[in-house]
Amino acid sequence: MNKKVRDIIVLVGVSIVLLASLVLLYMVLFTKVFFNDDKPTAGNHGIVGQPSIDMVDDSEILELKVRYEGGELFAGGSVIAEDFIVEAVYKDGSVKHIKNYECVMMSEDYRLKEGSNTLVFYYGRKSAVITLEAVNVRSAYIFAPTYILHKGNGHSEDTVNQIEAGSLTYKEALAGVAFTGDSQIKALETYRILDANTVEALVGASADYLEQNFSTVVTKAYGKDALIVHYGINSLSVSENERRRRVEQYKDLLLRLKEELPETRIIVSGVFPVSDRIYYNKGSFAYINQYNFDLLDMCMEIGVEYYSNNEYMTNHQEVFSADGLHLEYKFYNEYWLKDLITTLKL
Repeated sequence: MNKKVRDIIVLVGVSIVLLASLVLLYMVLFTKVFFNDDKPTAGNHGIVGQPSIDMVDDSEILELKVRYEGGELFAGGSVIAEDFIVEAVYKDGSVKHIKNYECVMMSEDYRLKEGSNTLVFYYGRKSAVITLEAVNVRSAYIFAPTYILHKGNGHSEDTVNQIEAGSLTYKEALAGVAFTGDSQIKALETYRILDANTVEALVGASADYLEQNFSTVVTKAYGKDALIVHYGINSLSVSENERRRRVEQYKDLLLRLKEELPETRIIVSGVFPVSDRIYYNKGSFAYINQYNFDLLDMCMEIGVEYYSNNEYMTNHQEVFSADGLHLEYKFYNEYWLKDLITTLKL
């Protein structure tokens, strides 16, 4: 065989090898992209995704059970893992509480729809299904209800008992909570219930104040368990467009707070009602209730908690001061802060 023929054979051989390598590489990439069966790592309290069957030994599990122990659910809102008990029942009769299950409905982006919602929980190859009802808050409630996304520390009732016994002050009990808002929050400092280092508020303030003093609010709330945000009465308008603009402004500020304070609960306190005797003094007062529902919708959309006492205040006119707008010392000291602690589990 002459040199020329040998070179041609070698060249053809190399070409075939290269072509085969390219085909193999294409097949690998094609399979990876279009038929990827990688499973997400199982995480704590319901990670989004398909069941991670490779991560769990479920060979001895007979069935998976789930039950819901939370309160009423709202359309547009989320579910929280702490409200569910997931258990694996084994062949030997033992039952184990499961935490590293998976449930796509616990995605940060998932929102409940009005009516029936079917949630599927996975643990390995086992699954359990539960159907829960979510109500439309505007048709089910007269006042925008409290919306909670955290269970809290579980010692709130003991805290209130200590406050009532005089062995604990609000300054001590709420050392892990910061407040920002208008005069109705400034009162916590004015009445000397809380110290200035946990309150950033101004008489007559609107969300503009939060925008202008954003860094100060973040500094006071940094490292805290929660930040209570209370604005709205001073910018409430009879104009629908203006109210919508204010909700959007609030939304943008809350999203910034979530980003700056990822470990802190951001809780919007709804706009307080006014007393019956001044209700007709200003046209915008008629929109307080509607505006609060708009705030609640916004909070559910962005994953922020909402806290309300308006039904109580409307039914207890004695909480209002002489001007019908501001609140008496007793309101904060004997009701509001205690309810804040117990309802939000602070």
